[in-house]
Formats: sequence, structure tokens, C-alpha cells
Amino acid sequence: VAPAQLRRAYHRLAREQHPDRAAGSLSRAASVDFVALQEAWEAVRDPEARRLYDASLRADEAAAARVRARAAPVDLGEMDYAEGSDGQGVWSYACRCGAAFELTEQMLCAGIETLECSCCSLAIRPLYARAAEDEERHAPETSMHCGAGIETR
Repeated sequence: VAPAQLRRAYHRLAREQHPDRAAGSLSRAASVDFVALQEAWEAVRDPEARRLYDASLRADEAAAARVRARAAPVDLGEMDYAEGSDGQGVWSYACRCGAAFELTEQMLCAGIETLECSCCSLAIRPLYARAAEDEERHAPETSMHCGAGIETR
């Protein structure tokens, strides 16, 4: 994106998201959005800062790709299922270091690709497939529904 296009887009969004334009209870959310917009602008407005930011993004993407490449595939059906205190499903899988990988329904709905162990360098790739909306609901151990739903392979 050219610097002039970036500057125009920033100014347009700054006008739209400015807290003074929001009414009542929306002003706090608008203020948070505006601050995030300001921080993003500071990261990319200077050509050198933008170059560093882009390099950081590329490094993060490369690191994520390395994690995906070394992650062992684990079928959701092989994981232990329990309902959390909030009623949401939680799957767990023991890591060989003694810790456990934990996967929540929210993580599945967000389309998580890999889970990293909090104690060692191991990672797993939960295997699941999105179910059709009109399919019949299955037991929690084998499927769940969020939007189009998710089920084990």
C-alpha cells in the first residue's frame, strides 16, 4: 500500500472512530478503537517504522509456520472432553513432558490450527472438520456446533 493511500485511510478512519463522534455508552468503545487506530498509525506512518513492523510480521508468520510444520496431528476424538465451569466444552491431551494441551470451544470456533505446550517445545494440530449447519447434533466428544459447527475427522 502506498504511503499516500495509507495516510488517507488513516484520516478517514480517525474521523469515523473519534470518541467525540460516539454517543453515550459507545464513547468508551470508540475511545478504545481510536487508541488502537492511533497505535497502528504510529507503527506504520514512518517508512523505517513500517519496514520494521513488516519485518516483525514476516518473522511471526515464519515462526507460526514452523510450529505448524512440527505439530503432531491429534484427532479430537483422542482428546479427553469435559465441560468447564462456564458450560463450555474443553478438550485436553497429555503432553509427554507431563503438562497438558487444552482446547476450548471458543478456540475451535476461531479456527485454531495448533496448540503449543506451555512447558516444552511440543505442539499438536487438533484434527476436526466443520459440520454442515443442518446436520444433526452429535455427542460433545465427537462434535460441536459454532456457526457451521465442528466435528472430529
